[in-house]
Amino acid sequence: MAKRTSKDPAERRQEFLDAAERLFLTKGYENTSISDIVEAVGVAHGLFYYYFCSKDEIVDGIVSRNLSVFEERLSSIVEADELSSLEKMRRMYLASYEFKKGRSGFITYVNAQEQHLLLRSSLRKRVYEHILPSFAQIVRQGNEEGVFDVSYPEETAYVIFSLSDLFDMESEQFDAEALKRRFYAIMDIMEHLLGTKKGTLLALFDDMVQDLDGLMEEAVDQYRLQKEDANKEV
Repeated sequence: MAKRTSKDPAERRQEFLDAAERLFLTKGYENTSISDIVEAVGVAHGLFYYYFCSKDEIVDGIVSRNLSVFEERLSSIVEADELSSLEKMRRMYLASYEFKKGRSGFITYVNAQEQHLLLRSSLRKRVYEHILPSFAQIVRQGNEEGVFDVSYPEETAYVIFSLSDLFDMESEQFDAEALKRRFYAIMDIMEHLLGTKKGTLLALFDDMVQDLDGLMEEAVDQYRLQKEDANKEV
């Protein structure tokens, strides 16, 4: 009988998360059993419950791991007293873009398949609980600086975050031009919600706007390729 390998608990937990994420994204949450995860890790069945109480808990662990680095980056931006509210907002959105680009496999897979509704729901819940308050804090700072005119910072932040649904690329007819129109629409809506001067946010993201066509084409191509891969593996 082969000798069982003993590993550091943190390392073993990461192995469970790696295996579960891979299986959820390829087979779907409902079609993946705890036994599948245990078999992929190559350990005794009971060891799973040393680290997680259920599949739902391991989903939360996957989402937490994917967002933790971004949350740390966002916290450093919000707490930087020397930065204006507009500069904080700019850096927050750029950090979000870099995060999504770096974790494109996870983000795109979750959004590409209906079977990943639980992962998507957990991801959104985590964003609203941990990231939205930071954005609301930036809005309040903008009020104090006279840049924004918002009566309900928390609620306004929630509505602005909900605008990201406009970037859901579910339609087969979705293309870079449609994505670009939605980008401009979101900027316009945000300026109205924040009570700031028209053109303020477009100027804030000038470097991104300059290469908007390329960014949108890249996003659509990446989504379509990832969705094709996801469909093959289901």
